[in-house]
Amino acid sequence: MPGPKRPLPITQPRKLAAALKRLDERDRRVLELRYGLGGERQHLLAEVGRELGVSRERARQLEDRALRKLAAHGGAPAPRRGQAVETPAFMEGFVRPWTLLCLRRGPAHGYELRERLRERGLAGLDYRFLRRLEREGVVRSSWEQASAGPERRVYRLTAKGTRQLRVDTEAIGQVVAALTRFMGEYAEVAAGADRRARTAPSPPAISAPG
Repeated sequence: MPGPKRPLPITQPRKLAAALKRLDERDRRVLELRYGLGGERQHLLAEVGRELGVSRERARQLEDRALRKLAAHGGAPAPRRGQAVETPAFMEGFVRPWTLLCLRRGPAHGYELRERLRERGLAGLDYRFLRRLEREGVVRSSWEQASAGPERRVYRLTAKGTRQLRVDTEAIGQVVAALTRFMGEYAEVAAGADRRARTAPSPPAISAPG
């Protein structure tokens, strides 16, 4: 299968991995598909376009842009201002239930689903995560023709996914209950400390020597 004509501007694996993390999700996904990174095979531009819901020419433009950004990030120490960051570790446990809940509302293609999650404070959803959900059997996808433009991969919740969402929701409910109890007890302790501080006798005044 014909691959990309241009080599990646970074060849050292560790530097490449670091630079890829500084790209936004769409640019990173284009390079993963085109160059066979992250366990992917090399994809044609037309396939990349179908994956992202854009035309072949737009996929070529995105590849050009991603390569330029990758080259610029080769020695950059930190992400650019305004660039999307990964979901904090403590929020990662909520990505699956939120993804399943969003799909419970209705099917969505990858970019649309990622935007739904971003609106709920969850950044960093990538296609490898969706592939994992497919392997788990909680999500399935299929290529569908859009009303305008090329085919897009659309994700749907499966029956197993509906059951998993119910289990995850019950677990989250237990966490919410525990946090509610914690906040209540903390409020009591804090209020008691404030009362003791207000009622504590003032230290005796020290008279100045006559």
